Amino acid sequence: MERTIYVDVLFLVNLIINYLNLWLTASVAKLEYRRPRLFLGALLGSLYAVLIFLPSMKLFYTLVFKVLFSAKMVKVSFQTGGRRQFFKVLLCFYAINVGMGGGIYWLYYFVGTGDSFLMKNGVAYLELSPSVFAAAFCVTFFLLKLSYRIFTRGRGAEKQVRKATITVGERSVTLTALIDTGNSLRDPVTRRPIVLAPLDRVRTLIPIECRSCFEGGFVRGTVTTLPNEEWTLRFKLIPYSTIESEGGLLPAFRCDRLEILEKSSTRIYENIVVAVTDRPIGDGDFDSLLSAEFALTI
Repeated sequence: MERTIYVDVLFLVNLIINYLNLWLTASVAKLEYRRPRLFLGALLGSLYAVLIFLPSMKLFYTLVFKVLFSAKMVKVSFQTGGRRQFFKVLLCFYAINVGMGGGIYWLYYFVGTGDSFLMKNGVAYLELSPSVFAAAFCVTFFLLKLSYRIFTRGRGAEKQVRKATITVGERSVTLTALIDTGNSLRDPVTRRPIVLAPLDRVRTLIPIECRSCFEGGFVRGTVTTLPNEEWTLRFKLIPYSTIESEGGLLPAFRCDRLEILEKSSTRIYENIVVAVTDRPIGDGDFDSLLSAEFALTI
C-alpha cells in the first residue's frame, strides 16, 4: 500500500524537532546562542529532510551528505571556536538527536501501533497531531532529564564524592571532591591526572607573595618567575579546553601529598598537580574535581 507524504507535515515536524534538538544541544553544552541562528540551522535540516525524500536527489542519500548537512547545521547555529570545539559540539548534537529521536519513536511504538510511521533514506515521517507530538517530546525530555540526574547528580554521583586532603609542606586542606569522568586534565609532562580546585579552597596552601599568579583563574600570556624559589619549581601551567570556549592555560602547583579517603581505606599519592580556577565548583555537594583514574590507580 502506497503512503501519501505531505511535504508540509514533513517540513514542519523536522523543523520543530531540529530546533528543539539544537536548543537542547546549546543547553547541555552550555553554549551561548541566538534564536534566529537556531532557526536557520533547523531550517537547513528541514530542507534536507524534504530533499532526501525526492527520488531525483539520490546524491543526498549518502552518509557523506548526511554528515555534511548535520555539520553545517551546527556551524550555522553556533559560534564555535576552533576545530576541536566544533567537533565536541557536533558530537553533543548527535547524542541529543539519538536520545530525543529514539525516545520519541520508542514512545510512539510503545503506546500506538506504528501504522503512520515511515522511514525512507534515513528520514522519518510521522503523521502526528501537534498535541500528540508535544506530549511525546515532553515525556521523552522528562525521561532523559530524569536519567541524567540519576546517573550524574543523584545517588550515583553521591557515591563518587570523596574527601581529599592536599598537603604542601606543613599545611593541609581537605576538599570534598567529585570523581568526574569528564575531567580529562593531565600533567603535560608526567601524563598523570590532576586535581581541579577553586582558589578559595587552596589559598592557604599558597604563599602570600605567590597568590597573584593564581588569581586570574586562567593564563593567556607569559608568566614571570614566582618570587618564591620553592614555588617556582612547584608552579605549572596546565592546558585545558571546554565545549563553550577555546580554552587556555590553568595555573597549577605540585603538592607533596594527596590523600583520598575511601570507605575502608585511604589512597595516598605524591607529587600530584593541583590546577586552580577562580570559579566555584559544584552546587554545594562538592567543591573540587578528581579524575576518574583516582578511583582506580595511578
